[in-house]
Amino acid sequence: MSNALLVIRHPDIRDRSCKIEEVNPQQWLKHVFYNIMDTNIQKIHELLPINYKLSLVKTLE
Repeated sequence: MSNALLVIRHPDIRDRSCKIEEVNPQQWLKHVFYNIMDTNIQKIHELLPINYKLSLVKTLE
């Protein structure tokens, strides 16, 4: 099972991961649902909270 799917499936892990990365879990999950169908399975890790946070930083630059 992919780590990305584990993070999405289990709320405790998802919330803990978002807390560690200082990401709003609701905003992150909305981002995942919006982008998951267009994301190649080889790049599914890009939807993890750490990468979501990095994409927010790049957007602000």
